[in-house]
Amino acid sequence: MKTFGSVCSGVGIGDFGLLMAGLKPLYFCEINPYRRKILALRYPEAKVFKDLKTIHEKKIPKTNVLLGTLPCQPYSKLGKRKGQEDPRHLWPDFFALVKKTKPELIITENVP
Repeated sequence: MKTFGSVCSGVGIGDFGLLMAGLKPLYFCEINPYRRKILALRYPEAKVFKDLKTIHEKKIPKTNVLLGTLPCQPYSKLGKRKGQEDPRHLWPDFFALVKKTKPELIITENVP
């Protein structure tokens, strides 16, 4: 069975398409405590990690697919556009996870 991991997961709505495609979730990563509780209830078989900035220190399961819905505020035209100076700039942390886990497919999105 194909598997996936998800970071900046929210409550897992973005992962629904992967579930419908038959992939099994192995882990999620979400900084918001309430959203982590929702993920744990929806996906009791998956690990739920707290922080993308420290996830590399944990034992992360290898997955076929990695989904990353990174925060857009650092670059959004509607935001302050602080880019790398914004603490929500998580691209380097996401890329470090990609290098560590080497998934077959990466799905991510962000603003232009």
